[in-house]
This record gives sequence, C-alpha cells and structure tokens, in this order.
Amino acid sequence: MLYKLFLPFFVISICLTISACDNDDNERKLTELQVTATQNPVPSGYQSQLTATAFYSDNTSYNIDATWESMDVNIATVDLHNGLVSTVSPGDVTIQATASGVTGIIGLTVTGATLQSIQLSPEIAETPLGLEVQY
Repeated sequence: MLYKLFLPFFVISICLTISACDNDDNERKLTELQVTATQNPVPSGYQSQLTATAFYSDNTSYNIDATWESMDVNIATVDLHNGLVSTVSPGDVTIQATASGVTGIIGLTVTGATLQSIQLSPEIAETPLGLEVQY
C-alpha cells in the first residue's frame, strides 16, 4: 500500500534526474577554428592547400570540412569546399574558413613568380674545342 503512495514521487524524481542529464551545457561545442597552409608565402601561379582544425570545449581537436572564402580574388582564389588556394598575383590576402557558425582566418602572402628550372635544348651538344654552340 505504501508503494502506491510513493510511486508518483519516485516517477517524478526519475524524470527530473533524466531532464538534468539532458542538459545542453554538457555538449561538446566548437570554440575555435584554426586555419593552416601547406605553404606560405606562395609564389604567384602556384597552389597551397589549407586545413581547418576545429577546437572543442572538451579540449579535443580535429581537422574538419569548412566553407572557404577569399577576401580578394584578384590575389588568390580558394575552392569553396576543399580549401585549395590558387594564387593569381602578388600581394597579401585573407582567407576565411567557416564551420558551425565559427570562423577562422589566415593571412597569405603571394610573391612574384620564381624561377624553378631552366631546360636547355639540345640537351647534349658535341662541339669541337674552341667553337661555340647557340642555345
């Protein structure tokens, strides 16, 4: 007979406990988005891959997908989905990544094109001693 009297209190107590455990304050939240580049500075005409690293309220971090945007497409463009930057002309540009309402930025410097190699043709020339060969 006593159990019928205390049963409603017991049910209410369990419901309040479950409700308290289902609190959004206990969820992991994205607190910071850090952007890094494979190369910086980047010569004009080259590419650099950007990565977005998410830092969470539980002290974990992961590389994640983000939405990318260049603040000056005359200096560098960035693929909206994969973060691949293609440089256009020398200058400084800010690239922005956004995920779950959090934004991270990186400043890239685009330098003038740099000489990577010279190829001579013909590669091998037999020239008698004392004569010159035009390349």
